[in-house]
Amino acid sequence: MIEQGHLVNLSYFLKNPKVLESKAGQLQRSIAWETMINRGVGGFTKYGVYFSMMWLTGIRYPTEARLFRSGNFYWRWFDDVVDKDRPLPFQYQSREEFLQSKRDIIESLSLHPATTIYGDRQDILLAHYVFLARKKNIDLTQESLDILRSIEIDLERGRERRIFSQKELDGYFGLLDPACIKGALKVAREDCDPEEFYPLSMAVRTFFNLRDFPKDFGDGLVNISMEDIDKYGVDLTQLQGKSTIEQLLTYEPIKNWYRGQTQSGLKYLDDSKERLDKLKLKSITRFVMWMHFTRPARKNLTKYAQMLAA
Repeated sequence: MIEQGHLVNLSYFLKNPKVLESKAGQLQRSIAWETMINRGVGGFTKYGVYFSMMWLTGIRYPTEARLFRSGNFYWRWFDDVVDKDRPLPFQYQSREEFLQSKRDIIESLSLHPATTIYGDRQDILLAHYVFLARKKNIDLTQESLDILRSIEIDLERGRERRIFSQKELDGYFGLLDPACIKGALKVAREDCDPEEFYPLSMAVRTFFNLRDFPKDFGDGLVNISMEDIDKYGVDLTQLQGKSTIEQLLTYEPIKNWYRGQTQSGLKYLDDSKERLDKLKLKSITRFVMWMHFTRPARKNLTKYAQMLAA
């Protein structure tokens, strides 16, 4: 049986790779399109080139590119549901129930693949990248669970509007970013220490935090530590209703915080170049790092530095 009510039989797809490949490809394209149109013109600007490169890479590295696409679009859909950028599937009473369901599926696919496993239609992407990883003798179970846990933490602190200490923030980002890096290095078959990518990870994380701060704050996520609130004298009530970076920067304490974060992010990029130049990496790996991480991080951090100097 392929379907059971609103669920699909993931085990059926795992036993029929051609059908799995076809359905995963359809889902990759539909989620890519939905991601862009849901964000308007800015969505095409933000994601158009990035998504296009994910398909072009498949010309040279077909299996790796398919695995990356399914992993990327699965977690993009997943995160959008938890962030309320997509509706919660009707069969779930809460986002907590949704998260637990996905944890169960990840564990079942990884630890009990012989059992019959049902999931949402989008879980075909999860089954697809698990199948391809297993085909390449790669285990992405822990990385998948770490990404899921980081999303759980986002949901918890957004609901409580809790302010984290710097140690707690570092621990949260220490789940998400290393999981993505370790998983990507496994798929790319790069034999190097993931810790060497720490400065680049921190530079990109800093850029994301600054870029998304207005939206995150509106959603209840306070990505400024207790220590920095005290250090810069930030009164969070002064940030209410400020929906753009430009509006935030009219408040002097947060402007000073942005300045400090921007300087740190640019320093991380310099440190990253020094570290990564010494590594023996494939040309495609270096290109992807530059295209999707180093280049946008430097471009935007430099833009913020210019805004803050004005």
